[in-house]
Amino acid sequence: MTVRLRFASIALVGLGSLAICATVWAQPGPNGPPPGPGGPGFRGPGPGFGMFGGGASFSISMQYGRLLMMPTVQKELELVDDQKAKLKEAGEKAQAAMRELFSGMRDLSEEERREKMAEVGKKMAAQGEQMKKAIEEILLPHQLERVRGIAIQIIGVPALNDKEVQQSLKLTEEQTAKMKSINEEAGKKMRELFGEGRPDFRTIGPKMQEIGKESQKQLLDVLTDEQKTSFERMKGEKLEIPASELRGPGGPRGPGGPGGPRPPAKTPQ
Repeated sequence: MTVRLRFASIALVGLGSLAICATVWAQPGPNGPPPGPGGPGFRGPGPGFGMFGGGASFSISMQYGRLLMMPTVQKELELVDDQKAKLKEAGEKAQAAMRELFSGMRDLSEEERREKMAEVGKKMAAQGEQMKKAIEEILLPHQLERVRGIAIQIIGVPALNDKEVQQSLKLTEEQTAKMKSINEEAGKKMRELFGEGRPDFRTIGPKMQEIGKESQKQLLDVLTDEQKTSFERMKGEKLEIPASELRGPGGPRGPGGPGGPRPPAKTPQ
């Protein structure tokens, strides 16, 4: 992998994770958000990911760019060189946008950083929409459908927070309201774990995982049996992706994001 392509991949990983984490940073908690420009909790496919979906703010399309930089996914989709080149260009633009958004973040106070993240969250959402449109123009319809299924496979139950998934499953207003409540309660519990200062992830890591597992069980229980079957069908044929690709080439994969503390690395399930 070339240096330029490596940085493009990092940028695309960041777009997916930071857009989700920004939502949590902007939310008031008992002691404010944790330090570090990445925010807590993003570990790709591991339990706990759903805490930061934020219900309606979560979109599985935020993961498309990240997935499309993985060799295994590129081979599965049979991407041609022209498509790979266009994805690389989109990734480099995303990298530049990220640098601009997070410029000077480390020099801010906690209060200033919280205000900045509220602004960043909105801009990241807009950037994510631009990336989604670019990807939709690059991929063929069947490739887009397949990467959507792969994204749902990797994200798992938290993908139920995606609006398009909810619409495809024909969730009722009551069901979506229940899911929103589950996410809010889990988010509250997650923020309470951090408290003041820099947390010890060796201590709170297992608790974060437990909150994630419990919330995912609750989300799945909201579905009818028919909806559960449809949700499984959305994933398509199982694609085995090496853990090294899922972690990404140096991208943010643990609490704290770039520059923040990380717990011991675990192989994604």
